[in-house]
Amino acid sequence: MAFTADKPLLFDFDKGAYRVSEFKKDTVKIEKWSEVIRLNPSELVSYNTIVIGTAGHALDIITEMLRGDSRNTRKDGALTMQDYGKLGLIFADWLKDA
Repeated sequence: MAFTADKPLLFDFDKGAYRVSEFKKDTVKIEKWSEVIRLNPSELVSYNTIVIGTAGHALDIITEMLRGDSRNTRKDGALTMQDYGKLGLIFADWLKDA
């Protein structure tokens, strides 16, 4: 349904775009958060709609990035409360810029 939007670009965080066949539009497969950050805003000017597939998987990718730094995790591997705050800020900042 998202591909019916005006000039959409799908950020495929959950690797689910392959399920769309008939109406498939431009898609960027995202494996790491660094791939999102590297996108230059000038590359997005021809699109009117950014589709996030899915926000939950986008947050999972950010979480894995934060876990890469041992200062961000507790002994059991879970993020600290402060880092859940970082997670929200990183995602919210990206949404403002997108």
